[in-house]
Amino acid sequence: MFPDQDSLPVNCALIRYNVLEGLGGFQDNSIDYCHIRFMNMSLTSEQYAKVVKECWRVLKPGGYLEMLETDLTIHSPGPTIERLNRKGNYSP
Repeated sequence: MFPDQDSLPVNCALIRYNVLEGLGGFQDNSIDYCHIRFMNMSLTSEQYAKVVKECWRVLKPGGYLEMLETDLTIHSPGPTIERLNRKGNYSP
């Protein structure tokens, strides 16, 4: 899934982590960049807030947190989907 470590700059490491277990392996203010994506479909609101808080904890001052999420609202819907959008209920 990741590129070969040999193809990355020497100052770059790509690490997968189970964020539900926290980022305890990292000290405060120890990383420059943190990327998370599609967590809004995987975590509860409370878990999501905890993950973001952990990311901010480990970022160095001036570090960069990139969060990529999807918009679950269907735009230009038909009548059934429009009703579900209003209710915020995406299951049948």
